Amino acid sequence: MFLAETDSTSARHRFAILSGLVSAALLSLTFAAPVVAQHLDVRVDTSNGPVAGSTITTDVYGDVDWFLANVGSLPYAHATGRLIVPGNFGDAAGGPFSTDNPGFQSFRGDFGAGEEMWFRVAGTLQYLAPGASDWVAAAPGGGIRLYGSIPDDIVFAYVYDGLRGDEYFFYEGGTFFTGAGIQGPTMAPIGAASALGAMHYHLDWYLEGTARSNTGTYLIEMQLFSSAKAGGADKYLPSETFHILFNHGVTTEQYADALKTLTVAPVAAPVPEPASVAMGALGGLLLAGQVARRRRKV
Repeated sequence: MFLAETDSTSARHRFAILSGLVSAALLSLTFAAPVVAQHLDVRVDTSNGPVAGSTITTDVYGDVDWFLANVGSLPYAHATGRLIVPGNFGDAAGGPFSTDNPGFQSFRGDFGAGEEMWFRVAGTLQYLAPGASDWVAAAPGGGIRLYGSIPDDIVFAYVYDGLRGDEYFFYEGGTFFTGAGIQGPTMAPIGAASALGAMHYHLDWYLEGTARSNTGTYLIEMQLFSSAKAGGADKYLPSETFHILFNHGVTTEQYADALKTLTVAPVAAPVPEPASVAMGALGGLLLAGQVARRRRKV
């Protein structure tokens, strides 16, 4: 059962904080490993504080120096300016095909007490083979499954009244990213802010089917929004969409190269000088004239 968390002292929340501290202590070691195993979260905030009309903002929370050292730029897509957050399958106790990173982290006063954060997903699961440069749709028969929470009203209706069972099991099945699109709920709760207005949650991600055997890098797209209301309307504007870039069995160098395909703009081919263009055109005309003369002689 995946229930929305509203108590900052819950066991899961305490575990999330502890795992964050342990990961931070090991960060320098994990980046030196042959395979990327970093613990970086999505930093969630509001543009003007927890007031109506603010926009939810996102950033990478963790050691961004790794990006500068290995990629040469901050984790933003060159074409769209969208944030790219790293994730790594196999970095958790669940085995090589699961992870609970990246998490979602805000701090005291970022949100109002009890305000709930949701995710919304779109697009298709993209795949990059080791050493390749062209992204393609992930192979059929597999994908990445994300287990969010189940909305409280559905949980209460199902548990206490035996109602809304179809909706309950729809959310319980998780969100499945595939090369053909999204299966399951396209939006679900992450968790609620504590009494101090902070939150720290780690959801569960799993590789399934053909995605397990196809080592490489996987890319998804998502957005964050809040169910909080003010005056009967949404209190916050949703965040911009951002990407999560998952490493599945590639080296740090291959992962960095995959990230560069998104963050580093391709070098444009040089534009010929006007004089060179004119000479080329003149040469083409002379050649065409010679061909025409040869045809008249036949």
